[in-house]
Amino acid sequence: MGLIIEIQEMASDNNVEVKNLVKQAYSVAIKLQITDKMDWLNKEMRGYLVGDEIPEYRKFRGILKAKNPNGSWSPVFIDDQDVEDKILKGYLEQSVAELEDLYKQRKGENLQRVLNGPQQHMLAKLIGPDVEYAIYIPSNTFSRSLEQVKVEILEWALELEKQGVLGDNQTFTKQEKEIVAATYTVNYFHGNHSPVNLQQNSDNSQANQAVTYGNTMTELVALLKQNQKNIEEQLLLWDKLALKKAEKKLESNDKSVKYKALIKIKSILLKVAEKVAVANILVLINELIASLG
Repeated sequence: MGLIIEIQEMASDNNVEVKNLVKQAYSVAIKLQITDKMDWLNKEMRGYLVGDEIPEYRKFRGILKAKNPNGSWSPVFIDDQDVEDKILKGYLEQSVAELEDLYKQRKGENLQRVLNGPQQHMLAKLIGPDVEYAIYIPSNTFSRSLEQVKVEILEWALELEKQGVLGDNQTFTKQEKEIVAATYTVNYFHGNHSPVNLQQNSDNSQANQAVTYGNTMTELVALLKQNQKNIEEQLLLWDKLALKKAEKKLESNDKSVKYKALIKIKSILLKVAEKVAVANILVLINELIASLG
């Protein structure tokens, strides 16, 4: 069984722990050097730090409660919307393994989270200092977050299968890696795709890079012209016009202009990638972007 089909089956099996699914998906992202998936899955495995971009599915709005003299807890309502947002809005920073453990431990019960210093200070000024507050996080926040991770991994695996990337025999062929390089952001400096020669202080090396770049650009222009009809048949009018404009800018001597033109062409071609065979074109574009970046 190929790695991609294996991931699909794991993501569809409710008995498979999400932490194991994430580890398997991370190994695929590493082998294919898909940088955005590597970064996302690594954060899911290790947890999110302050300053990290937080996925929407990890965000929550808690319920504020105050402790009564008899030890019970009652909901508290705040009139100030800004204060309420600062206190009740949060995110789950834990790793998927920790989230799974919390979800199993709570067994449907809400999680109580103690307020931090600034939150306590805001409430003390607004309501009063002699009250103990806590935020209750609905238990379905954990299950929703874990389920969304499974869904996103499943959709990714299905898309890879659709593109012909299967990972048979626990590895990926050169052709599969080229397909991925044409579709995703890959790590050119650590992966198997290394269009940029990193040798320094070598006139021959620089000359070879210039020749390679020129040949690649010539090949790209020729392929775009060769596939022009098939591509344009799948585009809306404004995309056709944008593509022609970007192609014209490839003639510029300004590297930054060429770089932006390549980015634009790539974004347009990705819209038709499922209907038109543009994988080879996208590979060339990625090589040129890497050499200009």
